[in-house]
Amino acid sequence: MIGFRSRKRGDSAKGDVPGTWRTEKVRWMGRSYEIPVDAEGHVPMDAMVMRYQEMGNSSRDKSRSSSRIIYPRNATPMDIVQWWADPSSCDVDGIDTKNPRVYDVSGIKGREMRRVQSRIGVITPSQEEQRRIRTIIANAFTAEELEEMTRGPSFVIRTVADGGRAYGYYLMNGDGVKVPIITLEEGVSADSVIHETVHHARTTRPKGRTTSCAYPQKADGSFDMKTYLKLSEQEKLTLRDAEESATTAEATARSHTDPHPSGYWDKAGGHEAYLADRKTLSSHCKGKDCTLKGLPAIKVVEKEYDGLNIAKAIILSNKPAGESVKEVRNAQSEGGKKPLTAAVKEDAEKKTKGPQKRTNPNKSKSSPTKTRDSPTKSNKNPRGGPKK
Repeated sequence: MIGFRSRKRGDSAKGDVPGTWRTEKVRWMGRSYEIPVDAEGHVPMDAMVMRYQEMGNSSRDKSRSSSRIIYPRNATPMDIVQWWADPSSCDVDGIDTKNPRVYDVSGIKGREMRRVQSRIGVITPSQEEQRRIRTIIANAFTAEELEEMTRGPSFVIRTVADGGRAYGYYLMNGDGVKVPIITLEEGVSADSVIHETVHHARTTRPKGRTTSCAYPQKADGSFDMKTYLKLSEQEKLTLRDAEESATTAEATARSHTDPHPSGYWDKAGGHEAYLADRKTLSSHCKGKDCTLKGLPAIKVVEKEYDGLNIAKAIILSNKPAGESVKEVRNAQSEGGKKPLTAAVKEDAEKKTKGPQKRTNPNKSKSSPTKTRDSPTKSNKNPRGGPKK
């Protein structure tokens, strides 16, 4: 699986990661099913929502409740195997019962926006947090964009109390992950929500652009692990850096000014560089702190990207932030840009001609199981105080 993470400084990641759960084999009606379980042997709610979307996420199924309802808390594989095999045979409370809370869009304005957002499962401890996340997405993306982003199995968003080293990360479709999923720390800033969602949007766009996914993809848009594994470690790092830099730029165009922007900016010149790039991107819309979405957001990144501080920095560099900033300054004075992206991507694609698949680095190889996603956490808490 391939993932993109927005790191924060400090602890290592905690909790189960979708796609790495162990599975338990259960038989139903003569057929075996591998059902994910957590450390206690219970089926995670996230896994149930992902399965429901993999199987179709039927609006007709959600419009009525079955005579048999399964309560997901502490459910075992045997408890849910009938539903896992055929979600229309019974219901899981909150997923495909009538007016399910996981797909609640009652607080969202606009009929089309509600329709497309009803394809996105959002798993949070409170409806208030779910509504906040859905509102951020509605303000940052058009219904037309979300129409593309929710085709097929769509994607799932879940929150965790503590994201460990990351405010958020995104796991794309491929290499064992059948439904893309975004994980966010509860209460994380709008910038982080948008950053992770932009990662998903990029996987749905035509290849070869600044605003499309940097990783190799198969024809169906899933990660192409086979092609990815043929790349050198430097080429892999280059793709990861290109993905994070361009995603950060687009999230910045779609977000209001953040007082504590992504930690990725530390390698690009800090807060001063962030404000300069924000000014460049927002100069294409009206208003003091305006934001863009839809085609205008994509076009401004395509047009301005090479001149941005975030584009000139190697944000995944192991060098101290001060040295990285110096390199950015040198690149600016020489009118150059970091030795990444287009040239390396083109070279990598030439080497791996054949059916282009999207690479999904697998866990056992030194590929990024969770590549840095969304804005890297800074030492500031998205709620406004210092991260403790």
